[in-house]
Amino acid sequence: MFTNIGLVQHVKKALDEKWKYVYGTIGQVLTASIITQKQLQYPNEINKHLSLIRSFIGNRTVDCVNLIKSYLWWDKNKQDVIYDIKYDKYEGVWMSADGAFQVAKEKGPIDTMPDIPGICVRYPGHMGVYIGNGEVIEARGTNYGVIKTKLKERPWTHWLKYPGIEYLDEIEHFKKIIQENVGFSNPEGVWRYVDMHPFAAAWYKQWANSYTKIPG
Repeated sequence: MFTNIGLVQHVKKALDEKWKYVYGTIGQVLTASIITQKQLQYPNEINKHLSLIRSFIGNRTVDCVNLIKSYLWWDKNKQDVIYDIKYDKYEGVWMSADGAFQVAKEKGPIDTMPDIPGICVRYPGHMGVYIGNGEVIEARGTNYGVIKTKLKERPWTHWLKYPGIEYLDEIEHFKKIIQENVGFSNPEGVWRYVDMHPFAAAWYKQWANSYTKIPG
């Protein structure tokens, strides 16, 4: 299960770990062989920053849309990104920043954006993740890496709900994690009981987080 809450947690992890930006990379730890591979695929984008990119060896690297896809590719057991083409191509469209916007079912101009953490924001050729409180986490470019910016200070033109991600409020997200792990025969009855408690929201969070360090 991939959710907007899980996406926000993932991009915050990338920010905290100071992931770098290398065009075409997907969140793996950068090696010399990956650089060579990307030089062959994207010579213009890689060679103009080659010295700086080589200094990133040993760090995780992504580009803007692959920051989002690295959440879909993240293997919790291996604690690493495992590439799968099903998250790279959707309805026959390659999921570039522009491709994702093309196939998104829910999207609109930036001035109509709902205040939902995990909503993606974009302008042509670039994408970031809105994390709430007027802030965005984006893999901005080779000279920046994964950084946090103010929504209103960047030239975003549109928002979208990223295809393949379910958009929930936080409590719904926690309930899904709990139910997946416990399998209550009557989950609604359990929720009604928990909801009677004045600290129900904190209970749900603690309960859900007991099953996974990186909720999805």
